[in-house]
Amino acid sequence: RLDRYDRFDKASKAKNWNDLFSVGKEIIAAEPAEPISLDAALALATVGFDRATIDKVDTFNGDTISMAELAIRKLESGMTSTNYGVPGIGVYKTKDYADGKENSLGWMNYTIGFIKYVRQKNTKDALPYLYKAATKYNSFTKKISPIYEMIAVYYTDELIKIDTKRNELIAANGNKDNDETLAMWNLERGYIERAIDAYARARAIAPDADKARIYNEIKELYQSSFKKTDGIDTYIASLTSKPFVDPMTAVQPVKEETPATTTTTATSST
Repeated sequence: RLDRYDRFDKASKAKNWNDLFSVGKEIIAAEPAEPISLDAALALATVGFDRATIDKVDTFNGDTISMAELAIRKLESGMTSTNYGVPGIGVYKTKDYADGKENSLGWMNYTIGFIKYVRQKNTKDALPYLYKAATKYNSFTKKISPIYEMIAVYYTDELIKIDTKRNELIAANGNKDNDETLAMWNLERGYIERAIDAYARARAIAPDADKARIYNEIKELYQSSFKKTDGIDTYIASLTSKPFVDPMTAVQPVKEETPATTTTTATSST
């Protein structure tokens, strides 16, 4: 037991990540019912997240997701810890987040969501984790504006797919709308609404240096939907006054009173 802990400590200090994951898994397997297993899972997920975000290395992505999922299961089953992590690697019970469980759950969901979305390009599967990280827990992750931006970009990417198909159908119909293309435009407006909502929430918590860029994304989407720019701040306030919509729920069409052939100008910021 002490030998495993010593090897873990040495691997951490030497930044030998392969050895760290190897001995960390040994600790978890040997003491699955002990808090050390939770701490080890949190530590390995933290190391893997740092490799994916800081080093842009994907070697540990699979293990990182597995460790984060394991930590979530242990936390949700009621396992507790003194530090919720390993000092020197990362702890989630801090002065600002005394509830280490809540902060850990936020970070573990963000870890999975980030890797799935950014590193594995599995954006749809990332959404439930990003949503939980942003909304469910008393965690620092509620202050991470890129979480909302990732969700917004998912919506705009889906919007572009629908818009491309709609414009192909319009062209095939002699550059005229029909019932199908009008229904598609209403669905696009639903995606625009969702994207604006996500971007607006990102802007609210973003660093000052990012606020103008995010607001420009919102203005572009708003103008493509409403063909005007006035009223945008009132519209944003009306969206963000409501709970953030779970991105896994179906997007509903938003009907336009006087529909007309329209091409959106939304672009992906990925």
